[in-house]
Amino acid sequence: MRRRANHSDASAARPATERRASHEFILTFAKQAKDNHVTALDIAKRLLDYNQHAPTIYFPPLVPECFLIEPTETETKEAMDDFVAAMAKSLEEASTDPDTVTQEPFTQPVRRLDDVKAAKELDLVWGE
Repeated sequence: MRRRANHSDASAARPATERRASHEFILTFAKQAKDNHVTALDIAKRLLDYNQHAPTIYFPPLVPECFLIEPTETETKEAMDDFVAAMAKSLEEASTDPDTVTQEPFTQPVRRLDDVKAAKELDLVWGE
């Protein structure tokens, strides 16, 4: 898991006062998908068992097996540390026990949904 600067090479030539700060970054799990058949979706589902909300997955579309992580300025250091620990555990499990990771989540009231069926056959309920 590596963090990359989120700016183009051209922005490095500008003075620091003109650079635009960005708070999002992209992680790719292409190696885990290739080596262990563990996808970004599998890791996102695993994060649910660690009480972490999964970030946006598969965006941008040109980056294979990725997360777009956008922590807000209101996130506490403890919350960020918890997320990093959950990510580290999930990635370790993806390497050591990929079959378990691909079956996640275990602790949630609903297990794996059929995503294609859910998109095609919406079951929406509105109540007051």
